[in-house]
Amino acid sequence: MSEVLKIFLRMMVVLSVLSFIFGVCYSIKLFKESKFFTVNTVQINGVVNANIKKIMPQTKDFKGKHIFQIDSGLEGVLDDPWIKKASIKKIYPDKLEIDIYERKTVMKIKSKNNCYFYSIEGDLIGTDCGNVKVYDNTNLNNDKLFVVAEIVKYLNYRFTSIVINNSHFVINRDDHQILVSYDMDEFKKSLRYAEGLATLYKKINYIDLRVPGKIFINGVKNEA
Repeated sequence: MSEVLKIFLRMMVVLSVLSFIFGVCYSIKLFKESKFFTVNTVQINGVVNANIKKIMPQTKDFKGKHIFQIDSGLEGVLDDPWIKKASIKKIYPDKLEIDIYERKTVMKIKSKNNCYFYSIEGDLIGTDCGNVKVYDNTNLNNDKLFVVAEIVKYLNYRFTSIVINNSHFVINRDDHQILVSYDMDEFKKSLRYAEGLATLYKKINYIDLRVPGKIFINGVKNEA
């Protein structure tokens, strides 16, 4: 085989490969730009407390776009204080699902004339003042709120209200009060003993757990 023929054959092979690559790329381009992949449906999941009316305008722009061209575009959604995270799930050929992950709250607090939900992560989310059970007198001290939130979870709402003060907080129950320091471990240990001792009383005014290792109960004992 002559050298010229060899060169010619190599050129033909190269051209064939390039033509094939071009054809594949062009086909992919046409495939991606096809109206078959135009977004027709946007579904929002997970909204409970977030403002759905503010989320909708930020997501409706996805409609009419090619699904392959959509990458993110949810930054504005995170402006809602309830929303912790948001993600887009593409369901081919023409649907998007927006998954909203909201912050979970532990308690509702009233401080001065303002009310907030307190989340597990320690966020304060402004809200109305209906059905408040926790009242703050510490100007929303983060450390004290955290301890009270842990105790609220521990008590599972076995109280009528809680008042948070700088030196201690007060748990109000139907028939008595419990005065508590900001020591979670000491509280759990003392409360178990206190509830056992409370069975010896006909009437209890308050139980004081503020001194470590000591339990003081003010009330009237059962008659012998």
